[in-house]
Amino acid sequence: MFQWVMVWLVTCAIGASSYVAFASSRMGAPSVWWMILIPNALFGGFGVYRLVQDNEARKTLAPKWGDASLGFVTAFGLFIFFFLGAKFAVFPSPVASGWLRRIYDQLGSHALLASHGPRTALSLVVIATAEELTWRVLVTRTLAERIGHARAWIYAALLYALAHAPTLWALRSSAGPLNPLLVAAALGAGLVWGAMTRMTGRVMPAIVSHVLFDWALIVMFPLGTTSGP
Repeated sequence: MFQWVMVWLVTCAIGASSYVAFASSRMGAPSVWWMILIPNALFGGFGVYRLVQDNEARKTLAPKWGDASLGFVTAFGLFIFFFLGAKFAVFPSPVASGWLRRIYDQLGSHALLASHGPRTALSLVVIATAEELTWRVLVTRTLAERIGHARAWIYAALLYALAHAPTLWALRSSAGPLNPLLVAAALGAGLVWGAMTRMTGRVMPAIVSHVLFDWALIVMFPLGTTSGP
C-alpha cells in the first residue's frame, strides 16, 4: 500500500506544480524554473535517502567511465528524433508550431538564457538531476517493490508523462486545443532514460543525457524560436 501511495503522491504533487509552473501568468518568469525544481528536489532527496538506508547509494549514484559517452550518444539521438519530429510533424501545422513556441516562451527569452550561460547550465544540471533522482530512482525503485524491476521503469515513464498532463491545459492558447507536446516529450524521453537506468543499474548516464538534451533543446538549438528547423 505504501508504494502506491508514494508514487501517486509524487505524480500528483509534481503534476500540480507543472500546472502552476506553465500557467500563462508565469510566462518567462524565473518562478517557472523554481516551480519545476522544488518538488523534484524534495522527492529526489528522499530517493537518495532511501538509497542510503538500503546501502545502495554507491552502486546507484557513483559515476563510471563511459557515462559521459553514453549520455552524449543518447542525448544526441533524442535531439535528432525531436528535430525530425519538429520538422515533419510540428512546423507544417500552424497549431502545433504554436504549441512549441508557447513552451519556449514559458521558459523565458532565449537571448537572456544564452547570455547567462553558466547560470542556465547550472539550473539545467540541478533540475535534470532532481528529476532523474525522483523518477528513475525513487519512483522506479518504489514501483519495483510491487511489480518487479522488469516493468517498473516503464510504469515510471508513464507516470512521468502523466505528471506533465496538466500542461495540456496550462500550455494551450486561449480557447485553443490542448497542447500535448510536453506530455509526448516526457513519455519518449522518460522511456529512454528509464531504459538506460535499467540496463546500467545506475542513474548517472540518464542524468548526463537529460542535462545535455535539455541544453541542446533550450540553449544551443531551440526549435521554437524560428519558423522551422
